[in-house]
Amino acid sequence: MIRGFFTAFVGFLLFLSLLSFGISGDLSSSLKYENVQANAANTALNILNSQMNITQQVDQSLPMIQQYCRLNPGNINLNYQGYNITVSCADANSNATELIRSTMNNFIKNIYYTNYNCNYWDCLKQYSGSPLFLISEKSHNYWKNIFYYLAAISSALFVAFGLLYKKKENLMITTGIIVMLSSLPLLLLQKILSTFPAIVANVGSVFFSQSRTMFLIMMISGVVITGAGILIRIFGIGTKIYEIFARRKKAAPQIKTEKSKPQDKQKK
Repeated sequence: MIRGFFTAFVGFLLFLSLLSFGISGDLSSSLKYENVQANAANTALNILNSQMNITQQVDQSLPMIQQYCRLNPGNINLNYQGYNITVSCADANSNATELIRSTMNNFIKNIYYTNYNCNYWDCLKQYSGSPLFLISEKSHNYWKNIFYYLAAISSALFVAFGLLYKKKENLMITTGIIVMLSSLPLLLLQKILSTFPAIVANVGSVFFSQSRTMFLIMMISGVVITGAGILIRIFGIGTKIYEIFARRKKAAPQIKTEKSKPQDKQKK
């Protein structure tokens, strides 16, 4: 009874650990520079167009920008809420959408590689008025470390679960099912985000852009583990291994008793 309780409890902890492992892996992968640049630029452009129709405004100002660049070749440096925004004159001859996109990419690159001299949670408080810190390299490294910690914790919990689990031949099947179940919330993340207002959903998609990929990795891993467990169960590999160890344990005392018989005869 007590063993069954602890087995269920450790199994539940394993599920939570694997779920957290999947989410942190999603965040870490989504916050890689190439993924941030690809998703954040599109998200920012969509938000700015919905709120202030930025493409139309830049299109109207494009002749003025081109004229300025002819007289002052180089870059146009702007300041917005303490952030430097650089408009490259090399892109001024393109259309408004491409000019905005290249400017966004430069801006995101500067934000991403900003050197923050504080730990993650202190930075989060310090830059609470500017959530752009969340799409920085520092944020990526933080979630990558959490991902590795959770991988170690999940491994330790798997060992503990295996030691407590009574029917060893079913261990891999049960573990595979836990892995598959813990991956399902990742599949639902995009659907959950879609229920929020558009601006929240767009921003959220930057942080969870790799949720489907992480879901597939965990689901396939769970299927492989479960499949291996089923094969072990069918061919009785686990039972055969148990029988081998059981025979060795029984054979050990028999050898000792056989050695003691000659000594008894000598005494007589």
